[in-house]
Amino acid sequence: MVAKELTEEKKPGRAFYLMVGLLLLGNRSAWAQDDACYDPDLHVRNAAPAGLSSGQIAIHADSVDLRETGTSELRGDVRVERDRNVLAAEELRFDSFTRTVSTDADSRFESDSMRVSAQTSRIGLNLGTAEFEQADFVVLRSGAHGHADRISFNQQGQAELNEVWYTTCQVGSQDWALKADRIRLDSERGMGSARNARLDFKGVPLLWLPLFYFPVGDQRQTGFLAPEIGDSETTGADIKAPIYINIASNYDLLLTPRFMGRRGAQIGARLRYLWSHGSGSTEVEYLPRDEALGGIDRNRVDIEYSGGAGASWNWSAEFNRVSDIAYLTDLGGSQTSAASTHLPRNLGLSYRPDNGFHSRLRLSDFQTLTETGNSNDEPYARLPELSLGWRPAYRNGHLRPRIALQAVRFQRDGSVQGWRDDVFAGLDWRYDAPAGFAALGADYRYSYYDLEEPSGPLEEQRRSIPSAVAEAGLRFARPLADGHLQTLEPQLHYLYVPFRNQNALPIFDTGLPDFGFDQLFARNRFVGLDRIADANLVTAALTSNLMQPSTGERPLRLRLGLQWRLETSKVRLPGDAVQDAGSSDWLSELDFRLASGWRGVLGGQLNTDTNRFSQSVAAVRYQPRGNSYVQMAYRFRRAVFEQADATIAWPVSANWRLAARWTYALDAQRTVEALGGVEYSSCCWAARVAWRRYLNGDADEFNSSIYLQLELTGLAKLGEGIDGLLDRDILSP
Repeated sequence: MVAKELTEEKKPGRAFYLMVGLLLLGNRSAWAQDDACYDPDLHVRNAAPAGLSSGQIAIHADSVDLRETGTSELRGDVRVERDRNVLAAEELRFDSFTRTVSTDADSRFESDSMRVSAQTSRIGLNLGTAEFEQADFVVLRSGAHGHADRISFNQQGQAELNEVWYTTCQVGSQDWALKADRIRLDSERGMGSARNARLDFKGVPLLWLPLFYFPVGDQRQTGFLAPEIGDSETTGADIKAPIYINIASNYDLLLTPRFMGRRGAQIGARLRYLWSHGSGSTEVEYLPRDEALGGIDRNRVDIEYSGGAGASWNWSAEFNRVSDIAYLTDLGGSQTSAASTHLPRNLGLSYRPDNGFHSRLRLSDFQTLTETGNSNDEPYARLPELSLGWRPAYRNGHLRPRIALQAVRFQRDGSVQGWRDDVFAGLDWRYDAPAGFAALGADYRYSYYDLEEPSGPLEEQRRSIPSAVAEAGLRFARPLADGHLQTLEPQLHYLYVPFRNQNALPIFDTGLPDFGFDQLFARNRFVGLDRIADANLVTAALTSNLMQPSTGERPLRLRLGLQWRLETSKVRLPGDAVQDAGSSDWLSELDFRLASGWRGVLGGQLNTDTNRFSQSVAAVRYQPRGNSYVQMAYRFRRAVFEQADATIAWPVSANWRLAARWTYALDAQRTVEALGGVEYSSCCWAARVAWRRYLNGDADEFNSSIYLQLELTGLAKLGEGIDGLLDRDILSP
C-alpha cells in the first residue's frame, strides 16, 4: 500500500502514489509552467452552451433521425453538451428509454479537467456513467496523458482503467511511464488500487508491485512513502524507507527503517498528535549495535508540544536527548544538526490577558554536545524561571508605565550558582505625528543575588541602577519623477546610565549581541541582566528609503548611525575592552533590491579611534530567474570569525544546470564547506548528483557525502536533491 502524508511540504503531484490521483484532481505540475515543455493545446476549456442552464442537455448534428421512443440516429459533426462536458463524434446513437448516448466510431469527450479520445463510447446521461474503449486520455491542467484499453465510471464516483499506462512526458514521449493491468479509483473513499503495476524509466523497470493502494484526493492513507537514498563517509550507503500510518483523524505515525552500510540497521518513529487545546510530536531513533563503534547502542529522543486554553493561557514542552555527544555528527544527516552544540529542554506555562499583564513560568536545561573539559563553557539551567510584568497599550501623547519582575535559579555543576531576583519599573512618554516623534523615558532596576559555590554559600549581592532616555526624530518624504517615494528620517537619541561596580556579580546569561543597526538604540549594550552597561552617550541616525507607494516595495534602504560616548564606559565582560570616552562608532547598513534581479546588503561597525571595523557584512546576489543565481558574501566579527562564501547555480543549456558552493574561513585559512553538483532536466524528468565536503561540528573533522536524486515530474522524487543544501538566505551565517 502506498500512502499520502498530509504535511505542508507534501504537495499533490510530487509523490509516486498520486499518479492516478492527478487524473481526478487535474493539478498542473510545475513542469507545465515551462513554455518549452507545455503544450497549450492540452489546456483547453469548453465554453458553456449559451442559454443552457445546469443539468440541461444540448445536442447538435448535421442530420438527425429522431424517434420519440427507441434509438435516434445523429450524424455529421455531432456534439452532446451538458454542464461544460462535451461528447463529439461523427455519428451517435441516443436511446430515449435508457437515456444513453453511444458510438462505435472515433469520439472525443472533454470536461474541465480531462480529455478522452476513444474508439467506442457510451455515456448514461441520467445515471452519470461512462465507458470508453481503446481510449487516449489527457489531464488538461497537468498535461499528464496515457492510454487504457477500457475506462469506465459509475454513478458512485468509482472509476476503473484496464491495461493502462500513464506519463507526464510530452505527447509522443515515454521517458518514464507507469503501467498497470488494472487501476480502480474510488473518489468517495479517497482510495485507489493498482494491480501488476510497473514503473519504467527509459525502458528499464525501476519498480514492480503486484498490488498497491494509493490515496485519491486529500484523505490520509496508510502506506509507503518515497524512499531516500544517499551515501556519506560516516554512514556509508544510506537508505531510508518511510512508512506512513494513519491512526486517527488527529494522530499519525511515521516509521522510518534505515540501513547504513557502515553502521547497520536503525529504526525511527515520529508520532504527531492534535488535540483540542494543542498539538505536538514525539520522535525517537534507535540504532542497536553500531558496527562502526564496536557494537554500542545509540538513540535519540525529541519531544515537542504546545497548546493553550482560550486566548490567554499557553503552554509548551520541549525535550531533546541523544545517547552520546557524537550522535548528531554521525547520524544527524545535515550540516545544521552536525553543528548543534546544545540540545534544549524546556517546560513553560504563560498567561497573557488583553490588559497588558503577562506572566510566565519556565524550566529549562540543555544537553551539551561538546567536550571542552571546562564546565564554564556550558550554559546554566534555569530551574525555575518566573516572570511577571505589566505594560498597558500605547496611547499617543500619554504616559505609559511598565513593570517587570523576574526570579530565576541558575544551576550548573562545579560553578557559582543561585537565585537572581530582578525588579524593573519604568515610565515612558511618546508623541507621534506624521512629521516626526518625540519620546522620554526613565526607569529603575533592582537586582538581588543569593549565591553559593560548590564549597558553600557566598555573600549576597545587590545592585540598583536608574537610567533615563530621550529621543526625537523627523520624517520627510518627497515623490520622484519615476513614481517612487523617497523618505528621509533623521533621529537623535540620548541614554544615561550611571556606573555601578558589578565585578562581584556572576555571569549567568549575559553576552554581547549579534551585529545589528537597531542595537544603536538599545538601553543596554549587553544581552542579559548580569551586566548593565554604564552609558552617557548620544546617538545620531539617518534612515532613507526608496519606496513604491502602490505596491509597498522598498528597492533601497540606507541607514547610517554615529554614537558619541561622553564618558568612559567601565562595565565590561571578562576579556572585553573598555570603551573610552570621546570614542565613537559608525554603523551603516545598505539593502537594495533591483527589478533586474540584483540584491545586495552592506553593513559594518567602524571604530573611529582605531579606524578598524569591529564587525561587518557584505553580500550580493544576482537572480534573473528562479533556478539561476550567483551569490557572494563576506562576514566578519573581530576575534570571533571571518568567512567568505560563494554560491552559483546556473543553467549551461536548455537541459543542464551546474551548481557549486564554497565557504572559506579566512581566519583559520581552511575550507569550511565545499559543494558541487550537476542537474539534467527535461519536461518530465530530472536527474541530480552532488558531492559535499563539510566540517563536521566541533569534531574538527571533515565529512564527505554524495547525493543522488531522480525526479519523475508529477510522480516521484527518489533520493535527496541539491537545492536544499545549496540555496541559503543572503544574510544567513
